[in-house]
Amino acid sequence: MKMTRGAATLTALILFASAGLSGCTPPAQTAEGTYERVVNVVAMPVVPAPFTSTVRVTGSVEALYDITVSCEEGGVVETFLVRKGARVTRGQPIARIDSDMLAAQLDEARAGARLAQEQWERQKRLWEDQEIGTELAYIQARETAAMRAATVRIMETRLKKKTIRSPVDGTFEDYWYEQGEFAVPGSPFARIVSIDEVKVVGGVAERFAGDIVEGTPVEITIDNCPEAGCTTDITYVGDTVNPDSRTFSVEVILPNPDRIMKPGMIANMLILTERIEDALIVPQEAVVRSEDGYQVFVVVSEEGREVSRVRDVILGPAGNDQVVIAAGLAAGDRVVTVGQLKLGNGDLVSVVDAVNGTGSSEGEGR
Repeated sequence: MKMTRGAATLTALILFASAGLSGCTPPAQTAEGTYERVVNVVAMPVVPAPFTSTVRVTGSVEALYDITVSCEEGGVVETFLVRKGARVTRGQPIARIDSDMLAAQLDEARAGARLAQEQWERQKRLWEDQEIGTELAYIQARETAAMRAATVRIMETRLKKKTIRSPVDGTFEDYWYEQGEFAVPGSPFARIVSIDEVKVVGGVAERFAGDIVEGTPVEITIDNCPEAGCTTDITYVGDTVNPDSRTFSVEVILPNPDRIMKPGMIANMLILTERIEDALIVPQEAVVRSEDGYQVFVVVSEEGREVSRVRDVILGPAGNDQVVIAAGLAAGDRVVTVGQLKLGNGDLVSVVDAVNGTGSSEGEGR
């Protein structure tokens, strides 16, 4: 049936209105008088650029040393030599346990050692110079003197243990006995905490085990201590995976000279897992899932018209809503970032500026 001019005009208006509602430009009229659909799209040229892939981990601040000091010799707590919260140095006495009984036993041991040494010296002279006595008596005197001397050294060591000392530089954080109480050997006596340096500890998902090693760059921020943020390197990577959380441990040691970072603070760790210098990067929303993998649409010029062409792609690492295209694209390709869900292979397209909606024959990126 032949269409009149008025009917053709009405049909064009209806198609135009329909195109506006569906995101298409008015249909393009062909030489034969028919109309083809034109899809409005936003496209961006793919330019090689550096890409970094990171993983974000929530960790916590821990003291470099948090040591529970035990008393090796029992007895009544005689006195504390430093107050709670005081700074202490390695080897500094922090408390003393009553040692009167042990001191008397040491005096007794020293007297026995002097007697055994004198007997040994006399027996030695008699045997070696005059061949008086027996070889057995000679050996017994020698070994008795040695045992008595060893007993003295043992008692001296035990007496030293009556003074409890700090094993590291730090703060005398807490104690479990009061003055006058009986301290049981081997029981916790005091707690020494050192935070001049701190550890930031976090757990990383096991799938990143091959990407993170000692020396991997990491950016650290502390929620309640913004001035302590820094970029540094990981100092320790665990060799085992926690069976409950399926994570492995990482640690970073940070200087804390002003002691503003406190154990227990929450730390955010942004760990670099991969860096590609000349990567082809597209927004993740530009990638369309297909039955065989992934695809993107590119805009190409064919016979003076802009048309869409589908490209099968292989994806690389992703992050920050972007993904690296490992294969399937070349530098300079114009990738459709808006409107790709309406496209088919070979559709006519009109590249539109994403900001003001005007047409652009160059396909400006966002």
